[in-house]
Amino acid sequence: MRFWVSWYETSPKTFEYHGPWWVSGYRFDEQPDGSEVEVPTICAAVAATDEEAAKRVIIEAHDEPRPADLEWRFVSPRGYNWVPFCDRFAGKPWMKWPWPEARS
Repeated sequence: MRFWVSWYETSPKTFEYHGPWWVSGYRFDEQPDGSEVEVPTICAAVAATDEEAAKRVIIEAHDEPRPADLEWRFVSPRGYNWVPFCDRFAGKPWMKWPWPEARS
């Protein structure tokens, strides 16, 4: 299955995911001292067996110790032939994606 996954990257750990992902925007979180911190909104395309497995792919892409949980925006199933690339989310050479096989 294919999933469109989005979360707020509040983890102080870095992540390395070789599938397609993009920073689609930011939100601003107010800190106790009144300052604001930019928090990236990330969208990623994930190939996984189910929604929990798709979340696990993203969590496991983070450095150790991995975040116990991320603040998920959504995990939305897509069809087998779904390809995440479009004008807004352009592909890059480093992005690996399991292209659907041609069917007759």
